[in-house]
Amino acid sequence: MTIICIAGHSGSGKSEVTKSLIEHLPNTVLIDGDKYMFQWMAEHLEDFKDVFGISKEKCDLKECMDIAKQMTSEQFRKFVYTSAPFIEKGIENELCNLCEYNKLYVIIEWMGIPMFKVWARSEYRIIVNSSFEQRREKLLERTLKEGKAYKEDPATIRTPCIEEILKIVKDVDFVLNNTYNEYFSLECKRVCDKILAKNDCLLNCKLKYL
Repeated sequence: MTIICIAGHSGSGKSEVTKSLIEHLPNTVLIDGDKYMFQWMAEHLEDFKDVFGISKEKCDLKECMDIAKQMTSEQFRKFVYTSAPFIEKGIENELCNLCEYNKLYVIIEWMGIPMFKVWARSEYRIIVNSSFEQRREKLLERTLKEGKAYKEDPATIRTPCIEEILKIVKDVDFVLNNTYNEYFSLECKRVCDKILAKNDCLLNCKLKYL
């Protein structure tokens, strides 16, 4: 099993990189950290009642995403760090279930993945960058599709927390600067080619000494 971790700001283009990896690498499985983040929120609505006036006992994924859009910068930071242990446990459980599949590429995508132990032991670590203005435009564009607007500028809310996390990053294999054009797509493809070439080389070395 080959583990690939992808981190970066909200709206930086992590999903685009993930899509490219899934398209060009064989036997891929995606583990999305956001799934566990919003699952944690759905199970801890009581903690958000006073802040957001929530009176529901249950909350679906879309409703949780709408709640997250109403957070201030400090609330978002607390949300990320508080839910992180639950997210890490969910990711580790999925990895444990996949460990018997040797020829699998497991892609883990989440903005805060460098906080977790899996970052250090993964075979490939990717950081996706883009400008503040590009992230803002991307997040606002996403808001129009989803319907519920952010309470404040989404890029401003999320940037401090994620920058804090990215400062601890070590041992990065690829840094992709997203310019939202054809060049970025080509860079994603080059990353896939390098991963495939390296894995083929490692496989050949193993076969040679068997």
